[in-house]
Amino acid sequence: MRTLTERQTEILNYIDGYIKQNGYSPSVRDIAGHFEISAMGAHDHILALEKKGVIKSHYKKPRTITILRSKENES
Repeated sequence: MRTLTERQTEILNYIDGYIKQNGYSPSVRDIAGHFEISAMGAHDHILALEKKGVIKSHYKKPRTITILRSKENES
């Protein structure tokens, strides 16, 4: 399993905190706005995290990101 980049870890931490604070996951635009990147850039990070098996997202449905593994298990 490939490790997460520093930016991917930051985004994962943001998603985790957002879910804990709000009870649902952030939208792609929420992520993009927080990190001052394009929506496509945020989407690409979500895809990368999903490929690495850290999150699951249900496309065509907003706010459906689920964290599959805790970030503490990443090395």
